[in-house]
Amino acid sequence: MTYLKAGSGKPRKVRIARRLIAPIIGREIVISESRNKYDKGISGRVVDETRYTLLIKTDKGEKRVLKNNITIMIKGEKESILIKGENIIGRAFERIKKRS
Repeated sequence: MTYLKAGSGKPRKVRIARRLIAPIIGREIVISESRNKYDKGISGRVVDETRYTLLIKTDKGEKRVLKNNITIMIKGEKESILIKGENIIGRAFERIKKRS
């Protein structure tokens, strides 16, 4: 378990995950690291997910980012999940199918 400061200044529990099974469409995320300096810090709600990209709705509009270039923090009520984009490459239903 790692603790990071959120925007309000309060420490937030962050769990580092190696894989993610659940779909992330509709979840709030923040791009914490990116190979593209312009993508770092983007935050918003995921509105679409393809095999290699995420479409994020931000305050300034929609932004499509490559999964293999980023590390994202998925915001949760009690804790957040930090995961590398290369670990979620594939469509949501394919990740669920691999689990069963």
